[in-house]
Amino acid sequence: MVLARLPISESAAAVQALVAVGAGPLLVADDDIARLPEAILAKRLVPALGAPSPMYQVEPWRAGPVKAIGLDCSRVVLIIRAKLVSKRVGRWEQGPDRGSSMAHEMLSWHGPVTSLLRDEGDGPSIRKVAVKTAHVIDLWTLNPGPEARLGPGLIGHLRIHGDKFSWDVLNHLKAHGDHSNADRLALLLAEQCTRAQVDLGFAPFADASARTLGRSYRSMGNGAEKTEQGPIFEFYSAWSMIRVLKLGYRPPSPHAPRGA
Repeated sequence: MVLARLPISESAAAVQALVAVGAGPLLVADDDIARLPEAILAKRLVPALGAPSPMYQVEPWRAGPVKAIGLDCSRVVLIIRAKLVSKRVGRWEQGPDRGSSMAHEMLSWHGPVTSLLRDEGDGPSIRKVAVKTAHVIDLWTLNPGPEARLGPGLIGHLRIHGDKFSWDVLNHLKAHGDHSNADRLALLLAEQCTRAQVDLGFAPFADASARTLGRSYRSMGNGAEKTEQGPIFEFYSAWSMIRVLKLGYRPPSPHAPRGA
């Protein structure tokens, strides 16, 4: 979890205080995160048939001049499997002229919707909560050799987002729904990327660090509010890769659990 965000001038003293009580803090600077590459959003994975080790051709979204990139599973050092939650809350006053417009607004919401009838103020109102989940797999790669370090060109970052990804790569393993497909693809990649550490810790991190990092919030009008975990995950993914780099990358033992 993230205990605090501090100015650089105060961070050293905070780390020393935590070390003194037996904690093992990790200090991550904003510059460390800024130097990491942004995620390339994958549209499709195509297995490289006949390759000596598991490899894929990646078709990215908005590829620009680069139509496809290669993913060498032997260079993947971190796999993050996460579920991101967005919540939207709104209220509408009930009345004879509100039925049709309220129904139209409710139909415009996506994801599982729960409607609750409440008495608020002088009359009843509808409070509606819409919750949407997105299933994500982040893959971080690192060039092998002694030159590997935190810097441009040596680190790769690929993201599989269930809303924008074709699960056809799973073939006969393909299921109904992003949740099952993301789990199955993450398991397949974990088996193929034998050097990778597997991180399943986003949900407890987000809950424990929400007060420190804040939640992405915005007003949607008509009294509606939206919160989402996307920005927290952006931080978590980068923080997890920096943790691998700063604490020293060690390939997992084949006999040890690989979940983080």
